Amino acid sequence: YPAVNDLSHDLNVSYGLTNLTITVYLIFIGLAPTVVGPISDVAGQRLAYLISFAVYIIANISLSL
Repeated sequence: YPAVNDLSHDLNVSYGLTNLTITVYLIFIGLAPTVVGPISDVAGQRLAYLISFAVYIIANISLSL
């Protein structure tokens, strides 16, 4: 990723922490369908959408604090 050095410098964090953050994000983005898929099969897409939206809102609020 060509922008990792610039991001690390701008955010005053280490290069390793920036790479770790990107790695964790990619892991969760890959594992999310294995959780949401069965929920939508059993309970419907609306519930899966609402759960995903609630997790999104909670994550954004917690990150902003």
